[in-house]
Amino acid sequence: MLFEISDRADAADAAAVADGLLRFNESELGPSGMRALTILVRGPETEVGAGLIGRTAFGWLFIEKVWVGETLRGRGVGRALVDRAETEARARGCTDAWLDTFNPQAHDLYRRLGYEPFGQIERYVGERTRFFLRKVLREDRRP
Repeated sequence: MLFEISDRADAADAAAVADGLLRFNESELGPSGMRALTILVRGPETEVGAGLIGRTAFGWLFIEKVWVGETLRGRGVGRALVDRAETEARARGCTDAWLDTFNPQAHDLYRRLGYEPFGQIERYVGERTRFFLRKVLREDRRP
C-alpha cells in the first residue's frame, strides 16, 4: 500500500475519490440525483464578474462558493445568484439548502435570505466564526 501526499489534486484522482464516495453513498441511500450547479454573471467582454458554484443531491442544494467581483458588489448580485440557485434547486426537486461562510457580510446576506444557522466553528480564522446555515426551500418537504 502506497500513500501519496500532495499539495495539488490531480483532476482524475480527485474525480476517482468523489466518484467512489458517491457510489458508496448511493449503495447505502439510493440514487443521489447528484448534479453540478454553476451560475455565472458575465461582463461585456464575457469575463466572469460573479458566480455561484454548488450542487444538488439527495434533495438538497449545497452552495459551495459565491463570489461577486468588486465592481458588482452592492447591486443585489449576490442575492440574485442565490435566488436563481434556489429556483433551479426547486426545479430539480430539492426541499432544502445549506451553505457555510466565515465572511460577516455574506452571513448577514444569507440570514436576510432566510437561512438559519445550525452550527459554527468559533475562531475559524483569527477571530472570525465559520457559520453553517440552512434553509427550507419547500414547505411540503419530506417528513
